[in-house]
Amino acid sequence: MTQGSWTSEFGIEYAVPGEVLDLPGAVDTSWHNDVAPSFSRWTGEPGESARITIWSDHPALDRREFDAHPRFNVVFYPANSEEPRDILGTDNVVAACKAFRDFVFPSTD
Repeated sequence: MTQGSWTSEFGIEYAVPGEVLDLPGAVDTSWHNDVAPSFSRWTGEPGESARITIWSDHPALDRREFDAHPRFNVVFYPANSEEPRDILGTDNVVAACKAFRDFVFPSTD
């Protein structure tokens, strides 16, 4: 599976916010067979380890494949092929990016 950039896979109208594009260590994993642009960070080697992914759906509700879903979804995909775990679904980009960062860089407090 060859992946391209979110703009070539989905188009600029998806308007992925800069906050998502600037997430530390996140790689554009967008693929046209998915429902929305995605950006992932792996815990080890890509494809062989767990990953955290943030999905950035279309800003217009009526343009989303699943219009009941929030625009941003943060999901953990275990390396051992267990079921993915939803971390957060929200329309708030700041909250979604915080959930992504908090998962990648957990607080030691």
